[in-house]
Amino acid sequence: MQLLLNFLVLVVIPSVPAIEFVHTRSGPFGQLITSNTLHWTKASQAKDPVTVPTSEDSLSSKLCHILNGPRRIGLLEDGKCKLVGQDGKEDESSSYQLLSGHASRIKWSHWIHPKAPPAGAVALLQDPNRFIVYDPDSGSVGSLEYSKTNIGKCVFPSGPKPHCLILTEIEPTGYQLTEIELKRGKGFKEEPVILATTTLPYIEAEDNSQDLTRSETVLTYRLTNQYDNWGQGILMAKGLHTTVKLPGKSPSDSNVQIIEWGLPSVQTEKVVAQPVWADLHHGTGVNITIRGLHLKGDMTYWATLKTFYKDETFATRHIEGHRKVDQVEGITVEQSLPFYLRDGSLVTESTTLATTTTTSTTPVQTTEMQEQQDMTSPLIPIEEQQIQVERTENLRIAKDTIKNAIIYFGKNETVKGSQMQVAEVTRLQGGHKLI
Repeated sequence: MQLLLNFLVLVVIPSVPAIEFVHTRSGPFGQLITSNTLHWTKASQAKDPVTVPTSEDSLSSKLCHILNGPRRIGLLEDGKCKLVGQDGKEDESSSYQLLSGHASRIKWSHWIHPKAPPAGAVALLQDPNRFIVYDPDSGSVGSLEYSKTNIGKCVFPSGPKPHCLILTEIEPTGYQLTEIELKRGKGFKEEPVILATTTLPYIEAEDNSQDLTRSETVLTYRLTNQYDNWGQGILMAKGLHTTVKLPGKSPSDSNVQIIEWGLPSVQTEKVVAQPVWADLHHGTGVNITIRGLHLKGDMTYWATLKTFYKDETFATRHIEGHRKVDQVEGITVEQSLPFYLRDGSLVTESTTLATTTTTSTTPVQTTEMQEQQDMTSPLIPIEEQQIQVERTENLRIAKDTIKNAIIYFGKNETVKGSQMQVAEVTRLQGGHKLI
């Protein structure tokens, strides 16, 4: 039994931990905090291993530390971590870890005695605080012990020095997610909802000088128990200001979310005021409806992550994560064709309406549609409808409220359009022909 236990002990000791957290110096008081990106890991899992700045041989320039014995810093050479002690004695081991710098922004900063190590200085040990340093003159790595009672020097195999390069991590200040692809999980629900609706009637102008006047109002709707969580992600700092550009919309649609990364976005209640307006003729009106989609469930997402750093640089990489949502999105403002208030029949004259699109978080500005349509430009298909019009001497094309077109044929003639386009108009005897 004793032999079996000895055998098991020999098997367990050489094992290499998969990941070991790294600490960096933070703030004016010099506390050590856990880095969100840097970590010690075995060679097969190390991405973008940290290297010293002047070595031309990429294999021998990687930082490493030997697992057995006191924590000491060395350089990787011929598949082994090699280091030199202060007594000049060399040591090497095949049981080591590399410093993985994937998703990190690091640099070697100049340090001069007796200044404090910079914020972000990477610690080799916590007690006492020792930081990783490099001597470009000798090409060796060492450590700097620094505390309130001991303002040390850079210690290398060749001896202490009052100046050196110290390994520093630049802190991220914010994130941006773009090119997002979403895949809905099993049981995901999507339900259209009507948030507000009203009839906007013609309002007579004060001077009563023009038939066409602007009618406007503000629609309000209430959102309750909104929840959205994009997860923590991998090698990302929690709580950083993050801009999420959701897919399926152009930049002008402002379909953007602002969140604090890694923290659920929760709103128990929110009241949104949406201004709407329309230019209407006397006796007419339009119906305005605010619609949205209630989304509930889990999604997997793929996105391009842009990380911004304190030194005003940035880096991009692709990430995969999981999002959980229970909220109303894709909110839009829809308007009907103008109609006569007396009987509800459609208006045949052109009328300018406001068209708006918004999201669940940001009210938007309305935009006025162009009243005149260039005769040489192609017109958009008209919806299937029947309209009575009167013939005029010259060809007349009137644009309706939803970017459609009506062509006038003759006196009291019914014009019916079904997915038609006005491509060319020629004058014939007794009227006009649509080609």
